[in-house]
Amino acid sequence: PSDGDDIDSWDSQEGNDYRFEQTTVSQKPHYVADSINSLPGINFNNGHYLDHAAQIFSSTEGTVFIITKSSGFGPGDTILSHGSTPTNGESLRIMTSNSFPIKSSVESRVSFSSDRVDGDTTLSNNTAYILTIGSDGSDYHIRVNGNDETETVSTGSNSGDWFGDNSSIDITTIGALQRVSVSDRYIGDICEIIIYDSYLSSEEIDSVEAYL
Repeated sequence: PSDGDDIDSWDSQEGNDYRFEQTTVSQKPHYVADSINSLPGINFNNGHYLDHAAQIFSSTEGTVFIITKSSGFGPGDTILSHGSTPTNGESLRIMTSNSFPIKSSVESRVSFSSDRVDGDTTLSNNTAYILTIGSDGSDYHIRVNGNDETETVSTGSNSGDWFGDNSSIDITTIGALQRVSVSDRYIGDICEIIIYDSYLSSEEIDSVEAYL
């Protein structure tokens, strides 16, 4: 694609052929040829998102790495979500905190009960970040640019509930929270998303972050 082109789909590269798509022209994100460190990314500008109509993550622990740069961090902006379209009661999302100053955050919603944990680094607009968010099955762990965060429970508890703990998930979305409706859309570039279905060791996390 060329700089500014609409993005119709984003395919996973691990061999499962998951395709995140958008068919509505006004909701298609755009290709950015020079996003972070002269490498390309995809720009989501508030109304844009891509989705895959299925639950594609089933593990109860895991690690997510995201390279992103926001042009307008706001409370509750969602980078990646797993949701249930029949009900607002189930979801898991990688997001920003629900209040200023903006921090990285992870939230699980099971049977309409939410658990949300925030990091402690204030995120700035137009700054590149590697966000590493994971669960060991018992607790959430957040890192920003290779540094461990001091997590704070902002809602519920640090349950560590992960993708597989949400029973009625039927859609996975990049750039927004999608349950019964689409909300909390992200504004900024997303350059890479890497997902592991296990909680990686410290050495493995360091290795992936060094690669990124």
